[in-house]
Amino acid sequence: GIEYNVIIADSSSSNIKRLNEQFVQNLNFNCEYRNDFKEEDFIFVKIQKILENVTTPYTLLAAHDDFFLMKSVKKIINFLENNKDYSAAYGTHYGFLHEKIGNEPIFFLRDGRVHRSIYSGDPFVRLQNTFGAYVPLLYSVFRTKDLFFISSEINEHMKHYKFFECFLNGLTALSGKMKFLPIPYSFRELSSTSDGMVLDHGWLVGDDFNDFFFKLKERLSFYLSSFGKMQNEEAFFRVEVVSSLFVKKRREMAGLPTDDFQNSFRNNIKVIFPRFFPAVIFE
Repeated sequence: GIEYNVIIADSSSSNIKRLNEQFVQNLNFNCEYRNDFKEEDFIFVKIQKILENVTTPYTLLAAHDDFFLMKSVKKIINFLENNKDYSAAYGTHYGFLHEKIGNEPIFFLRDGRVHRSIYSGDPFVRLQNTFGAYVPLLYSVFRTKDLFFISSEINEHMKHYKFFECFLNGLTALSGKMKFLPIPYSFRELSSTSDGMVLDHGWLVGDDFNDFFFKLKERLSFYLSSFGKMQNEEAFFRVEVVSSLFVKKRREMAGLPTDDFQNSFRNNIKVIFPRFFPAVIFE
């Protein structure tokens, strides 16, 4: 069967690290424990350092509060083994809520994410589909070589707590197809105030939004041009449209005004791509 190598990248405080070290010693499976990270380290700085020592062909990222069914992981790995044109695959992510209302305990299990396979052979169509429904891919099973490439790009260009996920999704879509298997895959406990229940929209109004949004479009268009075999100008135009529609939808969800953003987008298109502008509309 498939054997799993577990690596723990601990960036907790010194006191918590001492507790974690004791916990790891009592585990009934072998794992490599790394405590040479700081609390302020960006998530993909840790991941990149870990990936440098990973020798297995597939990698799964897990947060400290995630639980994965390894039987499902095995099925996903078997799928990737037999489908070389897929860069990542995943199953159903569940969130559960375990609280009390008065003296009555309550337990809710919900499928709170968008799940879909993206199987087009066209890199741009995959990018469009990924941003259209915003399929979250961070906790998929990746081909290690693809995740290493994505991690390197994130660390060099996208050290932003929210934009890095958008960038990861886009690069994964450009690297290959994505498969959703309708099987129980992962579980995470939620609370009434957790990120799983309340979307974080602060990144849409941050002072660094414009800088990182431009970097996102610049890097995705660079790879779309390469993988999609098209001119840089056309690739940037396509990424501009797809990513701007994505951000517009997120601003609407957050109750933020979209007029200024929409006008800015139209003006950029007019300046950069005058011959494309008549075909650009917002739905």
